[in-house]
Amino acid sequence: VLQFSPFTSFVYPSFWHKLAENKINVDKLCDSAKKIFGFYSNINAKNCILEVDCTTFNQVFVPPKNCFYAHGTLHNKNTIEDFKGTNKDEILQSEGNRIGKLIDSGKCLEDPSLLLNFLVLSYADLKKFKFYYWFAFPAPLESILNVSKPATRLADVFTADQIVMMREKYLAIGDTKKSSFFILENICNDFKIHQLSEVISDFDKKNNFKEADLGRIFFCFSDPSEYVNPGWQLRTFAAFLSYSCPKLCGRTINFLAIKLKAQLNIHDSIVYVATMPENPINFSSEVKWIGWEPNNAGKYLPRVVSMADSMDPEKLAASSVNLNLKLMRWRIVPELNLDTIAETKCLLLGAGTLGCSVARNLLSWGAKWITFLDYGNVAYSNPVRQNLFKHEDAQFFRPKATTAAKRLLEIYPAVTTTGLSLQIPMPGHSLGDCTKEQTTKDIELLEKLIKEHDVVYLLTDSRESRWLPTVLGNYYGKVFNNYN
Repeated sequence: VLQFSPFTSFVYPSFWHKLAENKINVDKLCDSAKKIFGFYSNINAKNCILEVDCTTFNQVFVPPKNCFYAHGTLHNKNTIEDFKGTNKDEILQSEGNRIGKLIDSGKCLEDPSLLLNFLVLSYADLKKFKFYYWFAFPAPLESILNVSKPATRLADVFTADQIVMMREKYLAIGDTKKSSFFILENICNDFKIHQLSEVISDFDKKNNFKEADLGRIFFCFSDPSEYVNPGWQLRTFAAFLSYSCPKLCGRTINFLAIKLKAQLNIHDSIVYVATMPENPINFSSEVKWIGWEPNNAGKYLPRVVSMADSMDPEKLAASSVNLNLKLMRWRIVPELNLDTIAETKCLLLGAGTLGCSVARNLLSWGAKWITFLDYGNVAYSNPVRQNLFKHEDAQFFRPKATTAAKRLLEIYPAVTTTGLSLQIPMPGHSLGDCTKEQTTKDIELLEKLIKEHDVVYLLTDSRESRWLPTVLGNYYGKVFNNYN
């Protein structure tokens, strides 16, 4: 019995970043199956690898140069319980049945790349940036080929000139959808490539290859396996031939696994001579599908990857904050506009008990622009009531406004915040000649700050200090929040 090299998944970090982004911004609580893509290459092939990255989620997917299409289905669950409780056999069978319908419909004749499919079952723990996942590469259990001759290198079957001719024909196909599976015919030592749709009829299956000379026909596929055993996709290809060409059943045919090496030569490609199953596979009835990938320990269990260490700490903090806010919005306040909150510039007049509490609450709701204005310094009685200050700040008599801004940055590095020490002029407070110039500058700065910000919070400890900001705010049409 011919043995096959199973696929090994290779997941780029960008795949998980895109998955997390889509979950938060697009899919949200929806966990229905999504169409994705992957790719593989037969150039200097290693370990029969199928790769996915951020482009996997593109609606119009183009694989990297010299790579081939793989069609995938993503089942990303909302909870770890849903992930663990998913019936693995059921979703694999469902995906297999879908592939069987594709073959039955004849679509694989026009687009042979549809013969290679994969499945990803996943759960994204977005708070810890851990991703649980399990790949499957569906293939019919019945795709059994019996070896008639030992596998042979192409260079041991054909001359150097013939191989060069075959290489030129292969590279001339161009479209990797077409070159993933095709048929090569040896006509008096001249080679001709046929697309599947050119030689296989979907409407007259019983006559496909009925009287063909199978000794000069090679059923070819681009093989990502570095091993002597053919790549996993040959299982589905053989099943496809069994269904679409029932006259091949029980007959010995040639398979050619195309492998490219340095300078795109195909000398190391391998010819397999195998006998097809006696009875054609029937995709109209129930076909058993297999293909779950074992983990690194060789056990048929899911894998887990943590992306927390590979992400920038500031971006990690920002993503976590945004996630919590979006979760609250989805479930409690769907109409909440988080982007408006993030873009709103907030001016806090007062960095005391009210100012510290309001600033922390603004952070928790996603505010990104906060300016403190206060003339005082941290006293020993402040830290127990004002949660942005420490005992050390009182020891050094630090300015409240700049210290509060510094603490906000320590809590959430993504915030844009500044602190300004400024004494707000108050009605009923006389001015001496020596303070008029400074007072004028303070008024001008206060007016400038109010003009530059969208929302002003009145958090000072006296009515008199709130009077002038209120007048200026009303004049410039600003939103005011007055707290006591």
